[in-house]
Amino acid sequence: MMNKGSRTLQVTSENGRLVLITDPKDIEDFHNGEEVYGEDNDGGLIGVSIANALDYQMAEGMSNEAIKENKYI
Repeated sequence: MMNKGSRTLQVTSENGRLVLITDPKDIEDFHNGEEVYGEDNDGGLIGVSIANALDYQMAEGMSNEAIKENKYI
């Protein structure tokens, strides 16, 4: 699935898991310091916040599959 015209926030959780956040409201909430839930590589939900994230970055226009496979990180 291509995120054409949309954004995906890639967050490395405090446990080192890659978490994908695609909902624009959740991305905004994350940047405002709130805890949000995103999907990890196994399809599980993980809660992350800017305070406990090891790293985070925006990915625009990439497929979710490529992001999950860490091909562009």
